[in-house]
Amino acid sequence: GAYNAIIAGAKSNGVVFGTSIAAAVAIIPFMVLNYNGVLYSYYVGGELRRPGRTYIIASTISIALLVIVWVGIWALMRWRVGLHFMQAQTNLSATNGDAYGNITDLSATAGGLGYGVVLSGDPITKILLAIAVPCAEVAVNLAFVAVITRVLFALAFDRMLPVAVADVNERTHSPINATFIAVAGGILFSILATYLDLANIVANLALFVALILLAGAISALVLPFTRPELIQKPGTNDVDRIGGVPAAAVWGGATTILAAIVILLIVTHSSVFGKFSVESVTTLALVLLAGPVIYLIARGVRSGSSIEPRTSTTSAET
Repeated sequence: GAYNAIIAGAKSNGVVFGTSIAAAVAIIPFMVLNYNGVLYSYYVGGELRRPGRTYIIASTISIALLVIVWVGIWALMRWRVGLHFMQAQTNLSATNGDAYGNITDLSATAGGLGYGVVLSGDPITKILLAIAVPCAEVAVNLAFVAVITRVLFALAFDRMLPVAVADVNERTHSPINATFIAVAGGILFSILATYLDLANIVANLALFVALILLAGAISALVLPFTRPELIQKPGTNDVDRIGGVPAAAVWGGATTILAAIVILLIVTHSSVFGKFSVESVTTLALVLLAGPVIYLIARGVRSGSSIEPRTSTTSAET
């Protein structure tokens, strides 16, 4: 009964069913952000011997796995749950949460996978759908902890955080303090997500990542013209070119266009990414300004005092 009621409720609330080119374009930001989430795992690799080659190979493997996983799950969901129901469930919970809550108490955040577990009749499909979310969450959490731990370690090693954060345990050869801080922060955020509505935070994070992507793209676009010596080919006085145009500028220009489209779609599709408010925008502005402020403070501290390298055994092993 709930299955048909959700579809009927979505129709009465103006939800449009089916597929369209506009909907395919609107999903671009989600896939861009999802792909950038995969890239976070690269950060923990440190200073790679051949970063360019490793980055390309890792990106190719990531894209291939994402396509396989997404297409496989999508085919399984269409078979067991149905396209119209997935569209009805997602859009009804976003546009009229009260109407959705009157039909079922199954959390809207469970999404299609949650309903797939309920609607599946055979145990194999139930198992596949049931382990999909936990496995994905474990992978995301591991990447989060690894990346945040490395960032904290690097900041402490550069004296921008207490030096104790960069201490490496002699037995495990890992920064225990930084790992503990990352795990504690993740637990705190999970608790907040359980009891608070973080839709605005999601919107802010999506826009924040998109702005970072835009900044990096613009930097790649102008770098060959402003500081070509930083990206010159070894043994030459020139940069890599595509049809006479610096390769970095070509890819930077293409990424700039994509990033601008992503930002526009995030801002104009609040039903997908969350709504912006005065408080959320102010918070985002403060976060963006925090970077330059921290940089200026650190620059002033470093220029005003000589920072001697640590000579302890732990630092040397690090």
